[in-house]
Amino acid sequence: MASAEARAAVHISKFLAKTEERAEFNQYYYSKDTLSALLASLRELGAVRIAFLSTPSVYFSMTPEERKLSYVFDLDDEQFGSDPRFVKYDFNQPLGFPSELTGAFDAVVIDPPFITREVWEKYTETARALLAKDPLAALPAAAPETAPAEEDSSTEADGGAGAAAGAEPAEAAAAAAAAASTRGLVLLSTIAENRAMMKELLGVEPTRFRPCIPNLVYQYDLYANYPSPALAVKNAEVPDPDDD
Repeated sequence: MASAEARAAVHISKFLAKTEERAEFNQYYYSKDTLSALLASLRELGAVRIAFLSTPSVYFSMTPEERKLSYVFDLDDEQFGSDPRFVKYDFNQPLGFPSELTGAFDAVVIDPPFITREVWEKYTETARALLAKDPLAALPAAAPETAPAEEDSSTEADGGAGAAAGAEPAEAAAAAAAAASTRGLVLLSTIAENRAMMKELLGVEPTRFRPCIPNLVYQYDLYANYPSPALAVKNAEVPDPDDD
């Protein structure tokens, strides 16, 4: 039987080939390689319940088996409403989802259509309501630091996003999975200028991996509040600012 990664690659290709980006929703999808990296990061967490907020490309790139624990929250019910785990979501009504989903998730993946603080505060309200645990809670004591000391002085409790310098991949992946035992996990994308705001609202730090969104006119960063080996590497599709 093909691996989950191989089967997901088929779903990624099908989604990108068949699914329309809708400008009226500010709807732009990640590239195939970026979707693969995002899925790899989520798999590091183990079998967790994930709420995908305005990230249908990530949700539908998973295998049907992987989607069984998750829901996709999106405004575009015309394209996605037939999925049994679709929830129509308008960020202007942050708590406008079925009450039984409150506190039902271990992780959220977020990519809003806008980058302003007003919009992010609404997504934050939704995310915190959906998560079973506080995304700002401290990481387990055994979790590795999230970046080389010379680049990032954040501590374990700060909860940055890269793998520890010198950490073995298996060890770092175990730390990523362990993070789910103490905090609500968050993976999101927005502009680099929002870094301080994202740290304040959801406790996330930028990852080294930067997403490719082919039809978006400006560059986003990825942010997470858990250590992720899959996102601790450069994305060959995107110029690295450290190389300038």
